[in-house]
Amino acid sequence: MEQMVAKRNYSVAQYVVSAEAASKQVCPVGNSDSFSYKFSRGVQRLFN
Repeated sequence: MEQMVAKRNYSVAQYVVSAEAASKQVCPVGNSDSFSYKFSRGVQRLFN
């Protein structure tokens, strides 16, 4: 990030994950009750 800012005049800010979001076992924007989440977990279990 520092290299990009040094080359050009970018206005950037590093994204920091909150402690609450980091403590979740699933994606912070995902819904663990949705069909797509449950389906993908089932597929992952087949291959792991």
